[in-house]
Amino acid sequence: MSVNKLSTNAGLMQSTVDSILNGRSKNPTMVTICKICEGFDIPLSEFFDDKVFDDLDFDIK
Repeated sequence: MSVNKLSTNAGLMQSTVDSILNGRSKNPTMVTICKICEGFDIPLSEFFDDKVFDDLDFDIK
């Protein structure tokens, strides 16, 4: 899927999606992640169902 198509499907600016994909945006909001999931037509649970998220250490204050 192209960046343009994803941004349209997700209701996000193309520059926002491009920044995330190119690593310029290091901390996208949950709202943005939810919109990207909607753009891909996947549930949020599927997005986070990956080993990369298993050992994250969050510094929540």
